[in-house]
Amino acid sequence: MVSLRSILLERSEYFFEILKYDKSEWLDFWKEYRTRKFPVVIPLYEKAHGLTNDEKLKSVLNDLSRPFLDKLHQRIKNEFRELKEKTVKEISKKGKELELSKEKFHMMIIGLLGLKPYTLIKTPLKGTVVLLDPIGIEKEVGLDNFIDISIEAAFKAKNFS
Repeated sequence: MVSLRSILLERSEYFFEILKYDKSEWLDFWKEYRTRKFPVVIPLYEKAHGLTNDEKLKSVLNDLSRPFLDKLHQRIKNEFRELKEKTVKEISKKGKELELSKEKFHMMIIGLLGLKPYTLIKTPLKGTVVLLDPIGIEKEVGLDNFIDISIEAAFKAKNFS
């Protein structure tokens, strides 16, 4: 059976580098983040959410607040390792139901735009990828519900086509 540790990748820290920039530069940061860090998954995420031009991206970025992101970043730095370990354990318990041994999907914790707690995408090489967005999770249901959201997303990904 495949280890969930190889399926659940944590990459959210990169996004919080946005806090080093003035808010007027967040769109430039996003473009760089998309191009240099996640050139496959972020364009698919943008397409899934109809973010087809800079004006739409800028509008979404403007809706994010620095205090919200600062607070969330600190919480992630302090609590996320334990939360991820608990998530791995809980999803592993459901390994048979999720058919984890078939490697039908992968899960990535990635800082995105907070539009939804998670987004399912199809990539050319990895197939189905669940993009778990801590910003979207915090905005919609609270980070305390990370495990439940991850399990929900995993079950949706199992049958995503």
